[in-house]
Amino acid sequence: MKSNPHYGYAEFCTLDNDALARIFLQGSRPDSKDLVGYEFDGFNTFDLTPILGIRRFQKGFFEDPKVGADEIGGYNVSITPGGVSDPWVQVIKGGKVHRHSFFRVYPVRNDEVDDLYPNAVLINYDTPRNPTWNPGPLRDYLVKIYPDNPDLYLGKAYAALGPKWRLFVSYFLLKRGLKVEDYSFTE
Repeated sequence: MKSNPHYGYAEFCTLDNDALARIFLQGSRPDSKDLVGYEFDGFNTFDLTPILGIRRFQKGFFEDPKVGADEIGGYNVSITPGGVSDPWVQVIKGGKVHRHSFFRVYPVRNDEVDDLYPNAVLINYDTPRNPTWNPGPLRDYLVKIYPDNPDLYLGKAYAALGPKWRLFVSYFLLKRGLKVEDYSFTE
């Protein structure tokens, strides 16, 4: 799918699951060098996410020496409530941006349980950086929507129920946001 300047982030956020499923299957695997160093503005499409306070969020990506050779690290940032066209304002706790729910990112591996979409990278929350209760059971697949646009991505979130069962939760959109220079929060 080639980029269409009239079909961007806000329009994708309004599509139903059937349309997003078709787009997701056509997506291509992101290159980690296009992700590292940025926090992307995220929008969950599931209708209950505004009630849960997680409709809008950011995902950040960084080089992480604590993960495997073909992996990068990442985290989520809490964002104030609002709509898709409102500014993404980071939540501050204790005088700092609230970065939480760390994850590892790597190309989908066909020898693992989480191998549903070979055209994607896997965002795997099962990492020692997180407390045991949060959010280890999440597995997100991420694709680049347009091959010529490294600023727009579509994700598909699953809950890992036991070693083999996966339950689809929601789609989410990411668009490039803030450049991040300081990764001292990862220590």
